[in-house]
Amino acid sequence: MSFPTLRCLLLGLLPAALLSPLAQADVLYTTGFETFTSNTSLYPHLGDDKIVEDTPDVWLGSTSASYGVGRSGVDSESVHAFPGLGNAGFIGGTYSQGVSLPGKSLNVRVPLLRTPPYYYSPVTSSKEVVFISALVGIKDSTTGVSFLKYRDNFELFIMNGATTATGTGTVLAAIQFDNHTLDSQGAPQQLVFRTQSSAGSTNLSYVSTGGYFIYDNMQLITVRINFRTNKWSSSLDGIPLFSDLTFYTGSAPLNLGAVGFRMNFGDATPFLSNYICNSGNNYMLFDDLRIEAEDRPQVAFTSEVKKTPGSFALSWNAEAGYRYNVYGSTTMGSWSLLTPTPLTATQTTDFTFTDTTVTGVTRRFYKLGPPLFP
Repeated sequence: MSFPTLRCLLLGLLPAALLSPLAQADVLYTTGFETFTSNTSLYPHLGDDKIVEDTPDVWLGSTSASYGVGRSGVDSESVHAFPGLGNAGFIGGTYSQGVSLPGKSLNVRVPLLRTPPYYYSPVTSSKEVVFISALVGIKDSTTGVSFLKYRDNFELFIMNGATTATGTGTVLAAIQFDNHTLDSQGAPQQLVFRTQSSAGSTNLSYVSTGGYFIYDNMQLITVRINFRTNKWSSSLDGIPLFSDLTFYTGSAPLNLGAVGFRMNFGDATPFLSNYICNSGNNYMLFDDLRIEAEDRPQVAFTSEVKKTPGSFALSWNAEAGYRYNVYGSTTMGSWSLLTPTPLTATQTTDFTFTDTTVTGVTRRFYKLGPPLFP
């Protein structure tokens, strides 16, 4: 891979912070579902079961043939009644008790490549950082049996590539909006979970992020994945859920095949090759899905502070998992390594190094070496 140009800083100068240059992003997919109309044959129609069936955007997933009608689709604003949103996708919304279904979840997803190898490789494309964002909202169940409201869990999930254009890959990770776990008063806790993978397996477990979602509100979920360092972060309405955790350590290949939305039945009991499922009429509404890939930002000094006569602190934008070397010079002709052991960043944020060898030095120039990985 190509490394950013080395950037220098002079001790004693106090200019405004040098901002890191923005990386050029590739938009892999974006939709607000506004092209899903009812008055043209060129685009899918609005309504139930229309996000997967008859879509030139080629969304894949669960269909009415196997999961019953009305469990996913695209609603106009007049139907979902959320002001200013326009068209939006949905999943869930159909109450059922004791229905035999072929799986314990249903999903809708958009594959990013429709030709071999049916996946996008961020690292080999020199776009190691992937950003995913969407507006999501959860509507609670209103119906049930004997005052019991069946409820389900909803997810934004990420898959790797399938082996065919219409095939299914492996779910690598997901952010789950848990509408099923109840508190001591019998009300949903409205927890936000993340998945955690296991070495040698494709199984995923769920870990609480400590965050909560709000009913009847469209909230912005954002996910940042560095496919080179295998780290991911997420926030909800700008509030961090977690930062720079391991993304995937399972046995499936690590690439980007599809992104979508999934409903896990709150009560699903194995029965032969199917599941006996209870589900509420709760649902997830989703809109403004956007998937981008870019290289990590070029490294640059962001601040400098002379703390004492004998020390000088430098900060730069760092990427979690990368290692950094700092060099110093009084002439810019001969450079000395100030970090015999490269400094490893554990968080994708500003990293600070303090040079304590400047006592009696009237001036010193600094530069960063190319980021190192691993």
